[in-house]
Amino acid sequence: IQIGLADCSIEHEQFPYPLEQVSGNLIYTNGHWRFAELRGVKDTAYVVGQGAWNQTDVGELSMRFEATDVPLDDKLRRALKPGAQRLWGNLRPRGSIDHLTIDMRYESNSRNFGLDVRAQKWAPQANLEGRSISFQPTWLPYTWDNVTGSMRYDNGRIELTDVKANHGQTTVALAGQGQFAKDESWQLQFDKFLLSRMKVDRELLGALPSHVAQALARTSFDGQVELEGNVGITGAAGNTPSIRFDV
Repeated sequence: IQIGLADCSIEHEQFPYPLEQVSGNLIYTNGHWRFAELRGVKDTAYVVGQGAWNQTDVGELSMRFEATDVPLDDKLRRALKPGAQRLWGNLRPRGSIDHLTIDMRYESNSRNFGLDVRAQKWAPQANLEGRSISFQPTWLPYTWDNVTGSMRYDNGRIELTDVKANHGQTTVALAGQGQFAKDESWQLQFDKFLLSRMKVDRELLGALPSHVAQALARTSFDGQVELEGNVGITGAAGNTPSIRFDV
């Protein structure tokens, strides 16, 4: 059996981010369904996908979607789990992701749901003008522009690789990992954190944690400085995120 799909919509209850104008084929062979050549859109994002529904004792649905030019908007934020939504609210990102891969697995009998998301933002010369990513963390109220790097979210754990951004001439490079708990708390640990070409001025001192700002303010700097170390950040529902600098 082969069923053609045209101008449909797809949305999973565990990841409520509906795809629109979906086309493709639904193929039934020997007790199994296969999704083939799926194509759809979501705002500016273009999405392709494939998957299978295996009618075994477990009843497993597996899907893979690949998307380009995915906007960082409230529709995507609301599709995330509560802990990830809180981190999003504390990062305040804007812009669009160049490439996004989503692997979903769902077992109907146990209702176990697995989500593996990999996101990539390339350097400005490799993506479209006006679609760069910026963010302004609540714990470090500096606006960071031209964000590049990779992110992976795998069932409650997050990994950041080769992330770079700038604030004027100041640049930041970081890498680390984190996790989200069922109580909606979250934590990030940046084992690599490097601030370069940093100008110690009122804007910077006002953004840094008080103990770091006080240490810098007591020192006379001429020109630009560099700050390297590791950073830990934790957050929970109803609480302001706490940050630990070890430099």
